[in-house]
Amino acid sequence: MLESALRDPTSFQAVLDPRTRPQIQAQLDELYRAVATSIENQVSSYPQLFNQDVYQQRKQAGGNNGPTVGEVQDGHRFKGGNPGDPNSWEKL
Repeated sequence: MLESALRDPTSFQAVLDPRTRPQIQAQLDELYRAVATSIENQVSSYPQLFNQDVYQQRKQAGGNNGPTVGEVQDGHRFKGGNPGDPNSWEKL
């Protein structure tokens, strides 16, 4: 009933008929349960998808940690510390 009313807007007259209310209510209840179940499944899987251990592993594996001590870039050797600080580099 609800599906046909949504497919054909001219059939909304049937939606207004009080005799079709139980059928429409049952379809809305079924739709609500499907949406609620989907949301519940997504929420319950959240800890497995985004737990702290996985976040830390991804951060360590994929991040650029900067130059290593002794690394040479553009004629300068990195001594350690903050790579943005000119004092952390020595000219070769």
